[in-house]
Amino acid sequence: MNFGIRDCLIGALATLGAIVGGSAARAGAPVAIYTFQGGSDGSFPVGNLVADPAGNLYGATEAGGTGGSEFIGYGTVFMLSPPAIQSGSWTEAVLYRFTGAADGGIPLAGLARDASGNIYGTTLAGGCLPTCNGQGYGTVFKLAPPKLGSKNWQFTTIWRFQPRYGVQDGAEPAAPLTLDGSGNLYGTTGSGGIRVGCCGTVFELTPPPPPGSGPWGETLLYAFGGNSDAVSPAAGVTFDASGNLYGTAAYGGLFGDCCGVVFQLSPPVGHSGPWNETILHRFSGRDGRRPVSNLVFDAAGNLYGAAALGEGNGDICQQGCGAAFELSPPAGGSTSWSEQTIYRFPGATTATSPLWVLYQAGTLYGAAGELFALTPSGKRYWNIVVTPFEINQGALPQSLATDPAVSGDSSFYGVAFKGGTSGYGTIFSWTP
Repeated sequence: MNFGIRDCLIGALATLGAIVGGSAARAGAPVAIYTFQGGSDGSFPVGNLVADPAGNLYGATEAGGTGGSEFIGYGTVFMLSPPAIQSGSWTEAVLYRFTGAADGGIPLAGLARDASGNIYGTTLAGGCLPTCNGQGYGTVFKLAPPKLGSKNWQFTTIWRFQPRYGVQDGAEPAAPLTLDGSGNLYGTTGSGGIRVGCCGTVFELTPPPPPGSGPWGETLLYAFGGNSDAVSPAAGVTFDASGNLYGTAAYGGLFGDCCGVVFQLSPPVGHSGPWNETILHRFSGRDGRRPVSNLVFDAAGNLYGAAALGEGNGDICQQGCGAAFELSPPAGGSTSWSEQTIYRFPGATTATSPLWVLYQAGTLYGAAGELFALTPSGKRYWNIVVTPFEINQGALPQSLATDPAVSGDSSFYGVAFKGGTSGYGTIFSWTP
């Protein structure tokens, strides 16, 4: 199995782990609302959280769930319910524990939720049926809310990736899914496509027609070709208002395996035929490398993201400490998007190797070893405020999300891969 994307993400986390330390508790610091114990409740939470209208949070852990050890088990999907009173505790319920067999295992990405309350996600590995000779390439799964009179969520594997001779399919998905208004799912795989082991795909899964009892269907929207094309996307895709998809790939671009790209996929005219790919930016290394973050739009149509590595100001990060970037759509008669590096993360601080960004009210928030907020100050200069973690509250934050269930709430909720009182990660809240 090719774990290139997992290695890339773990490498970024290892860089973070080398520089994360404790800090004194203070106002505005992240606060753990749940600490994983490393056993049946899961260990090492990953990806993004999603919320329902009641304020419950849903997420996944990379490991744990079975066997009573943090390193035994293939991960979980969990729900956190808010306290009944303000000073109370959040409550965790494990919705599913993966076995690593036909149901998949190692969910590296977060989740998506539809209007009916169904939860969707991916697993990096597993999914093997008796006919696949012991080799599983990952899955897409669905968890449906309990039916009346039941407390159990209904788990379904809706797609098993099976690239093989004569069949083009993706493999090893490591990114969250994106839903459109019709209930179709869009995502990326880090490998597979034109052949097993290379070079990743963008796919669409279509639900069965009513009454919904049949199988889901897959359409391979694009298979990356390697070299100057994108290679190994690690993040999901983002829609614009016209139905175009945008994403990042950790490799490919100017120099083959270095240094990653930002791409656009445009739907076919008349809704039939292949999607068209455009490379919006190829990173050189000096402007960042290994873009593994999601992309977000502002109201003007600019795209923001982050590269986990790249030129930094210190000597802690061997390949640089990462960069946040902005891509502006064509203007003034140009047909090309323009890129600017809005911040280079220096090795002299604890903020480095950004993995996730979120744009709100003119500020770019993100997770980069610690939490950061970037606000523009002039056309080419942004100010940064870094918020470190106290180790008991978590370490190595992976993502940030808002809770739409709480009107006027200015807090973010996020996933910390490690740390906490047990060391197996936390879910935290943060009010900048």
